[in-house]
Amino acid sequence: MTPSDAPTVFVIDDDPHVRESIQGLLKSVGLRSQSFGTTQEFLRCKRPDGPSCLVLDVRLPGVNGLEFQRELADKGLLIPIIFITGHGDIPMTVKAMKSGAVEFLTKPFRDQDLLDAIHQALDRDRVMRQRQDDVAELRKHYDALTAREREVMGLVVSGMQGRPRRYISSPRLEFLAVPPLKIVTPSRSRVLAASYQRIIARRSATLLNSRHGHSDEDQISCHCR
Repeated sequence: MTPSDAPTVFVIDDDPHVRESIQGLLKSVGLRSQSFGTTQEFLRCKRPDGPSCLVLDVRLPGVNGLEFQRELADKGLLIPIIFITGHGDIPMTVKAMKSGAVEFLTKPFRDQDLLDAIHQALDRDRVMRQRQDDVAELRKHYDALTAREREVMGLVVSGMQGRPRRYISSPRLEFLAVPPLKIVTPSRSRVLAASYQRIIARRSATLLNSRHGHSDEDQISCHCR
């Protein structure tokens, strides 16, 4: 694992003793960490570009941890959060979890409970980063397609409705892992439609669902005559 790939655990708590205790625990299991006394300090810092998670105190000076969770989401900063608090209650826990928190721990908590939550959060972030990389790669290929090739892609995703009859092949569509397509009969069309959908549905749907702000010209048509 390279330094840039090494996970980082961020800790935000206004109590320096809590920060030191958590950082000592993380160091004992070989996890890199950075700690902050305020949310502003966290936002100002340059964060490593690798898997990460945030251990966040619910009650902080000037800002509520739940409000900061929402602020991060609004800024597009997607990072798994583990809440810690000395004054938790059920409604607060439910609200945090519904907003995507990995765990909600009440002080004093067991070291192992925190470590388990941190490993779960880091795994979640790795998966999220991989999905983002996959979507970025698909988008790069998609943007290189011609209008006709985008139409073909739409046909395959939608199950090739409309009984297309032309021989369709393009090297730029190889990123979909789809072999050349030749439809000769309606029955064969139905068989191939099911087959092709299974092959590429996951890849192409991820890309299509990730695109926002389509213009009319960018819409993928599934009509071919």
